[in-house]
Amino acid sequence: MKLFPPQKLFFLVITGLVILNFFILVSCEKSKEEHTQAEFKKYQQLLADKNASKETVALFHHLKTLADSGKTLFGQQDYTANSYGWDNIDELSDVKAITGSHPGLNSLDFYPITNPYKDTARGRRVLNKLVKRTYRNGSAISFCWHYYNPKTGNNFYDTTPVVKDLLPQGDYHAKFKYSLKQIASFAKNAKAEDGSLIPIIFRPWHEFDGSWFWWGKNHVSEEDFKELFKFTVTYLRDSLEVRNFLYAFSPDRNFHSEEEYLERYPGDEYIDVVGMDNYWDFTPEGEGIDSIIKKARIISTYAKKKNKIAALTEGGVANIPDSLWFTTKLLKIINAPEVNLAYAALWRGEYVPSPEHPSAKDFNEFTEEENILLQDDLPNLYKIE
Repeated sequence: MKLFPPQKLFFLVITGLVILNFFILVSCEKSKEEHTQAEFKKYQQLLADKNASKETVALFHHLKTLADSGKTLFGQQDYTANSYGWDNIDELSDVKAITGSHPGLNSLDFYPITNPYKDTARGRRVLNKLVKRTYRNGSAISFCWHYYNPKTGNNFYDTTPVVKDLLPQGDYHAKFKYSLKQIASFAKNAKAEDGSLIPIIFRPWHEFDGSWFWWGKNHVSEEDFKELFKFTVTYLRDSLEVRNFLYAFSPDRNFHSEEEYLERYPGDEYIDVVGMDNYWDFTPEGEGIDSIIKKARIISTYAKKKNKIAALTEGGVANIPDSLWFTTKLLKIINAPEVNLAYAALWRGEYVPSPEHPSAKDFNEFTEEENILLQDDLPNLYKIE
């Protein structure tokens, strides 16, 4: 029997190990890629838009898995846009001044680019800058829409009935479609440096169960409201081919059961996020924290049952009169049993404390909770690993 010299035998062994490790590595990479593709396809099929971009699918994936694991992004409306002494300045927010990090979600508004009495070109530039900055920094992005009354030209508080006129065959249908085209154009031009579309959670027709907006409950029938919502989604998704939207449904606080919550729900095929706005129940005149928990549990249960995301899409208390509000009120809601909120977003300005406010210390303690996520706490929301 021929024996190999020790040096040659050593060389053969090492070569064999290198080749073996190479094939193991290739196999692992292939397995990882297959897993990623399977996750992508799984979550894409859960969305209202079955052709959503990969970054949009990834955002939904992460928000859902974080919520299912008890994690909640803390968000705020226009967090860099206004406070005491500054406006739209890079890298400034009250949240960052107190905690060292921006919020995990930035809520914005399409109103500036569909308002007929303002410079929509300037509004588009400002919003585009804010979206790109928020995306680059790693936070999620949401848009509501305070849409002027298309019939009268007045603002969204003009409750002159108009919804039926916006539907197909209506007198203002073409005008409504033009506004949706403005939104679609913005969405398609909201791109990262690599050219990928920036995902946006779009939340139209919010607080519809109140009557302060023209799309409110007292100004439009249940059937027409549902048709308005369905047309909004289908025109953006199917006709204009917007591929970077998740669609959110967010009444105000006026429900006490799943049946009441779904009274004007357009259908699961149009919705990704089931949310709730709530200000009134935080006030002494409202129903209180236990009622908010009950409502948060209703939307969380529905989200789990239907593979949606639940969220407190808007709310809070102006000027925060209770110095322990964040740890004794908001945290109590988020941590309640059977409540799984992907994010909780407060309104702009004085709904979050300045560093000098009596509640600033409590707010910092709230954000230091392990399950409350600011921008610096987030995984890459826009990539499925």
